[in-house]
Amino acid sequence: MDAYLSVEAHRLLTALTLIPSRQSGEGLIIGHQIGSRYFVERVYLLPHLFNFLPQKFFELDDTFKNKLIGFWGYNLSPRKIDKILAPFACGKLFLELNFKNPAKLRIKSFLIEYKDKFFLSPINLRL
Repeated sequence: MDAYLSVEAHRLLTALTLIPSRQSGEGLIIGHQIGSRYFVERVYLLPHLFNFLPQKFFELDDTFKNKLIGFWGYNLSPRKIDKILAPFACGKLFLELNFKNPAKLRIKSFLIEYKDKFFLSPINLRL
């Protein structure tokens, strides 16, 4: 399993590092999956995404013509991450951003999986 991040998606995520914020942020990942590879085409900032009801995620997926392949976030509390570890997100990609150093964006990539409980399983990310 691995994920590829498009230039456009990487630019938007990098742009977030230029805006100082102590708040958390989250958004959608739009793309496609071929076999065991996720191709991240675009990312969208969607404030308070993880506060939505599960039905909204299915509506968002319909809006993006079933191209919703995951979610991303930064400065997320463990409680907030737990909200995304749910049935509607199983098998989706999750990118955790870290840019405490404004000059450098670090991205950790995970697959949301389930075995007795939901958890984040690390996967490789390629730019």
